[in-house]
Amino acid sequence: MTRPILFVVGNSRSGTTLMGRLLGRHPDVFRFRELHFFDRFWSRDSPTRRLSIPEATAIAAGLCQRQERDASDCRPEAEALVASLPHDARTAMAVFTAFMRHGAATKGRSIPCEQTGRSVFYIDDIIRELPEARIVNVVRDPRDVLLSQKRKSQARADVKSRALRLRQYLNYHPISTAALWVAAVREGDRQVRHERLVSVRYEDLLHDPAAVVARIYAFCGLDYEPHVLDVPQVGSSNVPNRASAQGIDATRTGRWREGGLDRAEIFLCESIAGATMRRHGYRPSDVAPDLPRLWLHLFTMSIRTGSAVVLQAAQMGDVIGALRRRLGT
Repeated sequence: MTRPILFVVGNSRSGTTLMGRLLGRHPDVFRFRELHFFDRFWSRDSPTRRLSIPEATAIAAGLCQRQERDASDCRPEAEALVASLPHDARTAMAVFTAFMRHGAATKGRSIPCEQTGRSVFYIDDIIRELPEARIVNVVRDPRDVLLSQKRKSQARADVKSRALRLRQYLNYHPISTAALWVAAVREGDRQVRHERLVSVRYEDLLHDPAAVVARIYAFCGLDYEPHVLDVPQVGSSNVPNRASAQGIDATRTGRWREGGLDRAEIFLCESIAGATMRRHGYRPSDVAPDLPRLWLHLFTMSIRTGSAVVLQAAQMGDVIGALRRRLGT
């Protein structure tokens, strides 16, 4: 029986990393870093296009470098991986799955887990191309998403490169961040009844972690043990890392009510995402905006979002295709 390949998807800052850590606690699961395969290497003709050896090797090397995060030479490993693939099955997806299977096996694990949240925009492709895929889609209150994204752009400037600080600064805007949340949730909702996808609210995970994680494990065909909840409390933009502390921190929800977003940001988020919020059990606050701030956000929208797209384009393979997926066109 073919072991599953797990995908954790969802809007950025929605808890996908936490979900990946929880799945990675199982002894059979190897959790990869965010590989961004679909953003970087996938296009409309990828399902049927046969790759040359150099093209396939470039994908395998790119995935290896993303996983290793260093300057090590991944080419020998990539060449060996591509050489193991049948000529008539040398597609981008074949390279991707072979890379994940091989990576998990080298760690003594049999189930790969990929946690690039933005793969939510490629759910249809994953379901169509990978019958062994199991997809966990995470949804979080968009106001907490905005707050986390905003604070991420401001946090720890002393350890960031100038380019990274600029990119993260431009990536946050209340209008574009809220619109992207709606688009990501829409993609998960389209396949919410599919047997190979399960959706979970981040708030439910934090409120009752044992029940939610047991349900996710059962969906993935994994045996649940309570110790898998002992994950390090790191990676939040809203609270300091506590690497020595383990377990699910139930206080990491509703932080937007405590400050950090101005009234105009909350108003814009709820105006854009209100209908989707209600469908997922998030009640709008109906806050009245601060008009000067509102006009400022409206004025800066096109400048910051346009600049962010330009910077992100260098990291995307099919730029137009990726944008169309996010815009739902």
